[in-house]
Amino acid sequence: MSDDENVLDTDVEGVENGEDACLVKFGKIKEKLKACESERGEYLDGWQRSKADYANFKREIVEREKDLAIFATRRIIEELLPVLESMDHARTHIKDLEPIEKQFLKILETNGLDIYGEAGEVFDPRLYESVGIIEVAETENDNIIVEIVSKGYRLGERILKPARVKVGKYK
Repeated sequence: MSDDENVLDTDVEGVENGEDACLVKFGKIKEKLKACESERGEYLDGWQRSKADYANFKREIVEREKDLAIFATRRIIEELLPVLESMDHARTHIKDLEPIEKQFLKILETNGLDIYGEAGEVFDPRLYESVGIIEVAETENDNIIVEIVSKGYRLGERILKPARVKVGKYK
């Protein structure tokens, strides 16, 4: 017999009236119900915490996978940058490299590489490395990039290699 059946079937000692016996049994059933409701609440809280922990775990795994993919892509691109720069230098001597260079650049750009650095942009020391200063006659060209020595490369927000530039200085 289960505890529930015991509550209903037990004789209540010392109770002579049938109505009093029912009230005593009803009281015991009420106590048992409160205990069950309390236990149910604990189980529900535990289940909800587990569900939230699992959702957080899944979100963390997705973030880790993204970070790993970005790290792997960045590492490969960083290793290929010297090849890209060598092709850029070789272009002055060998004209037939252009189709290969375009194909190579397309692959790198498809994987997130951004090549930046243009004359006329405002100098930003977070993006550019100044390798020289050129005097300019106009005030509007002060702190403006005048010459690109080598292009810069970034992957997302991360600078892989800053653009090397010469900056205008008004005198």
